[in-house]
Amino acid sequence: MDWFYYVREPENSAREKFVMFLQDIFVVEQQKIKDPPLLYAMQQMLRDGTTLSYPELCKRVSREPAMVRYLDLDKNTANKPNENFARELFELFTLGEGNYTEDDIKEASRAFTGYRVMRRYKYYQSEKLQDETEKTVFGETGKWDGDDVIDLTFKQPAARTFLIRELIKFYLTEEAVDEAYIEALGEQWADNQFSLPYLMKTFFESRLFFHPAYRGNMVKSPVHFYIGLCQDLRLDVAPFQTRVLRGMSTMGQAFYNPPNVRGWLYGEYWINSTTISARRQLVDYLFANLNEKKLNGNEQRALSAARKAGRGNFLVTNERLKQVLSLASDDLAKHFTTYFITAPSRPNYSKSLEEIIGDTSSEGSAKRVRFAIIALLQSPAYNLS
Repeated sequence: MDWFYYVREPENSAREKFVMFLQDIFVVEQQKIKDPPLLYAMQQMLRDGTTLSYPELCKRVSREPAMVRYLDLDKNTANKPNENFARELFELFTLGEGNYTEDDIKEASRAFTGYRVMRRYKYYQSEKLQDETEKTVFGETGKWDGDDVIDLTFKQPAARTFLIRELIKFYLTEEAVDEAYIEALGEQWADNQFSLPYLMKTFFESRLFFHPAYRGNMVKSPVHFYIGLCQDLRLDVAPFQTRVLRGMSTMGQAFYNPPNVRGWLYGEYWINSTTISARRQLVDYLFANLNEKKLNGNEQRALSAARKAGRGNFLVTNERLKQVLSLASDDLAKHFTTYFITAPSRPNYSKSLEEIIGDTSSEGSAKRVRFAIIALLQSPAYNLS
């Protein structure tokens, strides 16, 4: 819940979205870890890691206790190598399928021996359990340890473009984009020692990132949808833990619980009959009245604490809706479509909204405006970014 409060603030949102992107690369699952301090430490390490090079971040990930436990590095020994981490390092973190061999995995797994967690939360390297014999990885032979294998990995051509392709899928489109762009950015990134700050600045300032073709074409993730609603409607995140977390789970993105080691799938995978109904219910809730008498003891205490912290604006009230009634229906429809949805969808919605709103000076106009906004926020257009 603290993270939801934090990411709701606009000054934190962009960075935290990138942290979520990294969490979907370096997946760990609460369902397996079952240890909140480890999950928090993993997320904080990724947050701090946005200032590093990608190879250095991969090295830190390999030593993070949550990852050590999640991919069974703590069960990896010279006598009985466990291949889980080495496989995911190549397939999901750095190279992608088809850019390594099974022998590379087998040999690399022996380099990641001796990674252990002491007293649940502290990583240490056990020299007794480390395999110090020679290994051959990507055609190079030596007494490699885990960090050496990561360095060898980033000599492979696929390492230059893998993360860039994942960025494009996460932020822009799952469709193919200009291969020349990917290759050119990959070359520049490698020339800059795979610096994540360089990649972020270059990608997010590029013409590709701002191209109109990538507006209104991707389904928002549940987190994006919920936090976006709070920001667009200028609402605080409700302090009711059960309601918020259950809603996120029903929409398909339970916090830190992706479906498998590959993380969440995006785009149309977010939408089915259950999840779209949950999104509609969330919008309805944000325009409902809060009956404090029906809150249980925990919810009442959470509400009191939130108000003391300066967060008390959880729902859209009728008083707020009445503030816009000074505008005519056509201006109001234009305002709503400009503010809430992307340009490609606006012509299809403006006329309908104008008809729904009707005369803003007539009786019942506040209710009609409320209905119009809810309909727009529940529409396919608002679910796209």
